[in-house]
Amino acid sequence: MSVIYDATKSSTRAETVMGFLESFSPAMELKNVPGIGPVASTVLHDNGCTTIQCLLGIYLTGVEKNKTMQDTCNKFFMYVKGLCPKANAHTVTFAIAHLADHLNLMKYED
Repeated sequence: MSVIYDATKSSTRAETVMGFLESFSPAMELKNVPGIGPVASTVLHDNGCTTIQCLLGIYLTGVEKNKTMQDTCNKFFMYVKGLCPKANAHTVTFAIAHLADHLNLMKYED
């Protein structure tokens, strides 16, 4: 699979992602994910993804035997980009991939 997701194309600062990770709670809304604005939040809701945990679950569905973290990120990136073409899917992917790492679900490796 060619590289689609590129962490360097994330438009958010590292401090923003760290703040998101450090303040994460199950009660947070989708709009709290860096890169998800009001339009993307509405589109995700309309497509059945109403929580950050749901978004994380979608990310984790890309975890497969003999696949890399990059493969997982690419699959999730395409999901976000497909639903929300104007959102910065690199930023959303970066934040959710780091959340998976922060919660010890999947290691984020550059």
